[in-house]
Amino acid sequence: MGFEFGVDHCQNIKAPFVLSITSLVVTSLLTIITLPGNLLICIAMMRNPNKELRTTFNYLLLNVAVSDLVIGAVTDPIFVSFHTRESLGYSVTAWYIPLHMSFFIGCTASLLSIAMLAVERSIAVESNYHRKIQKGRVMKMSIAIWIFSVVFPCIYFKIGYFKTAFTFSIFMVVVTSVIVTAFIRIQSKLRRNKVVVEEPNDVNNSRRQIKRKRAAYERRVTNIFKAILVYYGVCNLPAFVFIMITNLCSSCECDVIHWSRDFLQVCILINCCGNQFLYAWRMRCFIRAFKSLVNKSVSTDESNHHHSDHHHSDHHHIGKDEPVNQ
Repeated sequence: MGFEFGVDHCQNIKAPFVLSITSLVVTSLLTIITLPGNLLICIAMMRNPNKELRTTFNYLLLNVAVSDLVIGAVTDPIFVSFHTRESLGYSVTAWYIPLHMSFFIGCTASLLSIAMLAVERSIAVESNYHRKIQKGRVMKMSIAIWIFSVVFPCIYFKIGYFKTAFTFSIFMVVVTSVIVTAFIRIQSKLRRNKVVVEEPNDVNNSRRQIKRKRAAYERRVTNIFKAILVYYGVCNLPAFVFIMITNLCSSCECDVIHWSRDFLQVCILINCCGNQFLYAWRMRCFIRAFKSLVNKSVSTDESNHHHSDHHHSDHHHIGKDEPVNQ
């Protein structure tokens, strides 16, 4: 049989047992980390316990957290079930559609959410922090991202998994190039803004202090975005290589195709797992929110426990000192 681009000739060939077990262990660990962490971020944003999370940048981070939550709550568990069945020698054909669709939906939403972060940073820095994307517009952009993220992967039903992965990789390269270009401009503008802020030409000292604090905050936020972008590149560059192997390697044996198939997925899943540690666990406002949520939960439990003990004590007192008429 001749080589045909984008066709999985190894679909009916059993994957190596070692690969199935390795993928099972890795995706299980990723599920344990990805799901609760991103769920906590979403709860913190909804509860906003300290009234300091509802900023434009954090709303955009929420979109990243939701896309990663989809991966942790849907895609990762399906991967675990898929590789469990695969390692036991059962058929996994019926699992392809939910596995691949949830994978592409989550990945597309994550990529576009990072692109939206770049837009927000670019607008904020280019306008010397005087302009922001309005929260209403952020909501509309988020809805548009999710609509596109659900519709775009539907080409999977027409062209199959490998061709969809190849199409996604091209889309990923284009969007990432735009993000990197925007980031270079952001960094250049930040350096110029730093020089302007440090010039002692403002007679109002308090106003200059406000400008410095604002500039320092924007630099910290931009550094967080930079970390997300670099981590995205580190995880997705190998995934891109594996996508090329699965689609273009005509001489590769099925074992190589299977390893490349799983590794490209694992690389992207690791990216979705690690994002939370690059922003939420580095930002003081999120950490304070997490502590408030935990303390509130503990206080509620202690209050309920105290109320239960008091209620039990009252009943015990009645039973001992005030006999009930028979």
